[in-house]
Amino acid sequence: MSFQKFDDEFWTSAQTAKFLNVSVSWLAKARMRGDGPDYVKFGRAVRYSKNGADRYARSRMHRSTSEYEVREFGRTNTEAQSHKEAGLNKDDESASHGHPQAEE
Repeated sequence: MSFQKFDDEFWTSAQTAKFLNVSVSWLAKARMRGDGPDYVKFGRAVRYSKNGADRYARSRMHRSTSEYEVREFGRTNTEAQSHKEAGLNKDDESASHGHPQAEE
């Protein structure tokens, strides 16, 4: 049986948090939410790959705040503000562009 060497370095939560400039607590919460960097478990030990942490950081880069808002929330800040003023949230919107649907 032959083994292939995994060409990456594994970091602890503390090392990964330092690299990403976040807290260890944030990483734990991100694991629970499923929106943080990929991780592996060896028994009870949680580890992050160096390459995975780097990919995660690069995937979070933005050129402008509007780019972030569209990517994260599906709309621009102006659209979000107009929905807020109208008393709508994203879940209230219908396929008719934010207009409530008539009850059947």
